[in-house]
Amino acid sequence: MIVRKEIDLKQPPSEKQLKMLKAMEERPIVFDDDSPELTAEQLSKLRRAEKGSLSRKADTSG
Repeated sequence: MIVRKEIDLKQPPSEKQLKMLKAMEERPIVFDDDSPELTAEQLSKLRRAEKGSLSRKADTSG
């Protein structure tokens, strides 16, 4: 189940948001077929996304 929450990053987190984050932090990670646990080799190949790279859209004009 996906839960979406909008958080204003310019404001400090509310008590409700802090409780939600703490509850999520304490939940176990559950791996499945759609999101399997990565091996050490797979993890070593991951790179942090560059700032602003998420706002760029792919050119699909051809």
